[in-house]
Amino acid sequence: MVGSSNAQEGNSPSLSILVLHGPNLNLLGTREPEIYGSLNLDGINRLLVEEGRSLSAKIFAVQSNHEGVLVDAIHDALFKHHASSLMLEPILTRV
Repeated sequence: MVGSSNAQEGNSPSLSILVLHGPNLNLLGTREPEIYGSLNLDGINRLLVEEGRSLSAKIFAVQSNHEGVLVDAIHDALFKHHASSLMLEPILTRV
């Protein structure tokens, strides 16, 4: 898992969210920034963690170019970490 945050030190978050970033999103910020923007995936994850703190939520972010890794992350979130929410990052493509 890329990153996580607790809402406030000493307080347990009431919400746990798994964010899945799919194929090629690791290239954000470097691949065609004039189309996709200059913000990279680490920057997006930092923003998600900050927003999670404001909502008293714990954020887990996972990026992979392999479908099986993402499926395993969903299973882990459901059965090991008891995530209460799942956010799938849309795949950005250009035709």
